[in-house]
Amino acid sequence: MSWFYRMTRRDQLALLLCAAALSIYTLWFALVLPLQRHGEQLEQRTRNAANSLLRVQALAGEIAVLEQEGRTATTDPVNLAQLVDRSLRENRLKMTGFQPGSKGDVRLRLESVSFERLLEWLYQMENVHHIRVGELSVMPTRLAGQVSVQVQLSGGVE
Repeated sequence: MSWFYRMTRRDQLALLLCAAALSIYTLWFALVLPLQRHGEQLEQRTRNAANSLLRVQALAGEIAVLEQEGRTATTDPVNLAQLVDRSLRENRLKMTGFQPGSKGDVRLRLESVSFERLLEWLYQMENVHHIRVGELSVMPTRLAGQVSVQVQLSGGVE
């Protein structure tokens, strides 16, 4: 430290000012900027969460409306077995096994059916007839594009 005292007063002052400026610069880039960036990230997360909440609330409202429509549409329910049989025939699918369940559900077995037709039928069951696919087991067959399926269906019907 004796080297500092050997300097002129002007050099000491300049050195102290440079040291102070360097300290402020280091503090700014080591503490202030990271904290500022972190705050901006938190604000962005908050905005994202608020947007997600708005989307969830909108979807919840849509679900409530659809559930209410589903309840009113099922006041005159069609027999699930009849609906399944009719929709399978409409989609040119052949059922090889049918087992009614104790809770109003049914288990079906379909052998060597077109995978594309199966997907179309499942889409129709869920989105048109509001039948829930509980379990689905798909096994490939030796023919390309053909599968064997076991499926459990339940739920309200239109």
